[in-house]
Formats: sequence, structure tokens, C-alpha cells
Amino acid sequence: MLFGAGEWTILANRELNCWNMRPKVNTTGQYPHTALDAGSGNGRYAIPLAEAGFWVTAADRSTAACELIKKRAEEANIPAGRIKIVQTDFAQPDNELADMAYDLVFSSGLLEEVDPQQQPQTVFNMQRAVSPQGTLILRFCLEVSDRGITVADNYVINFFNDAGWEIVQHAKDHKMRPSIATIEFEDRVRTETIIARKV
Repeated sequence: MLFGAGEWTILANRELNCWNMRPKVNTTGQYPHTALDAGSGNGRYAIPLAEAGFWVTAADRSTAACELIKKRAEEANIPAGRIKIVQTDFAQPDNELADMAYDLVFSSGLLEEVDPQQQPQTVFNMQRAVSPQGTLILRFCLEVSDRGITVADNYVINFFNDAGWEIVQHAKDHKMRPSIATIEFEDRVRTETIIARKV
């Protein structure tokens, strides 16, 4: 069975806490911490990020996903304006959010849904959206049991090889494991996570 909203929030909060993604308290109150959730889907991460104190832009190309995020934000009593919902496609070169400057750009489950020829543009757009000294967390499936290889091994990390990025963490599964997102379908996945800071 698929997780309900409550279970997603608990799971997302646990993952965000592991990555220490709560913004540091600024006693002057003059600097809001901003986050972009690229490929937001059902808001699994956007809502906990807002609850953790970020001003969040939740972006997805699907109208249904954007409507679901809005509904879930209302159900979670997120203050108006705390989550801005934008329908956009990160695979397009003219993506309007790529020219913003976010303290945190987060993406989980987007890259494997993009055509392989558009994956470089998608990563580039997310990198552009990170502010100086900001962080990009990129998590994606390398392989899905019913689809095969979705992103080539050691491909995405190459986009972080220039002097503008410091790799904070790079980890990937070496074996297939059950997907927590699609338990109903019994998918098995192999994932990769890259956490990088723009320097």
C-alpha cells in the first residue's frame, strides 16, 4: 500500500533531520532561508521543509501535483505564502527558477523521470538555482526493477567536477532494494545521493 500523508511527513522529516537541513537561527531575523523542491510531486519534502523554517518554492511540471501540494499544505496548516507553488519543467533550458538564488535546492525522484537526453539540462538548471554557499541535494534512482537503468552510473557526479562545487556527500546503492515510494507495486530500486555546496 502507498504511504498516506502522515507517513510521508514522518519519513521526510527523518531524512531531512539526517541531512541536518533545518536552517540555522538568525537572531537578526533579516535573512529568510529559501528552499526549492524541484520535482515536488506530492509535497513529501516541500511541506516538512516549510515546517522546518524554510520559505519553499515547490516546483513540478504536473498540474495535478501542484494542486495536491496546495491541498496538503492547507491540511498541514502551513502559513500562507510559506510555500510558493510553481508549475514548471526543469528539463527546459529557459526554466525561470534556474535564475533564482536558493539557499537549498532539493530534488528527490525527478531525474529518473526525465528523458536521458534532457538530464544534463535538468542538473544544470538545478545547479544554477543554488545561491553562492548554498547546497544542492540531489537524490535519484539509477535503476528501477520494472524499467531498468534510468540514470547511468557515475554520470551525474561528473557535473560537479569543476571548481565551483564542493562534494559534501556522495553515496549510492550497490544492490537493488525495495522502494519505499512504491510498496504497492513491489518495485526495487538502486539510488544515488549527491550533496554539494556551491563555493
